[in-house]
Amino acid sequence: MLSSLGFARLTEKEDELVKRFGPFTNRSAESASFEGRSYVVGTWLTFKADQWTIRTLVVEDRCAQIVYSKVGSWTDEQIVSLLDRNGGHGTYKEEN
Repeated sequence: MLSSLGFARLTEKEDELVKRFGPFTNRSAESASFEGRSYVVGTWLTFKADQWTIRTLVVEDRCAQIVYSKVGSWTDEQIVSLLDRNGGHGTYKEEN
């Protein structure tokens, strides 16, 4: 599996994400621990599109991170296209 982080359109609100990716399939809280306490710091929305899974982290009603993943090999064209669509400023790394 290869994951790509996209850092464009980071200010989109939930309704704009739904307009772009379609209805989300899952919503879950993102928590962080500070000084022995856990705090909800954002919400992950998961979208499915063909062979892709798209997860967006929404913090204070704005998109803060977009993660694209798919099972199987990515082509060079898919990587370049995805990075270009996200402002050309993203990075990616291969994961097992």
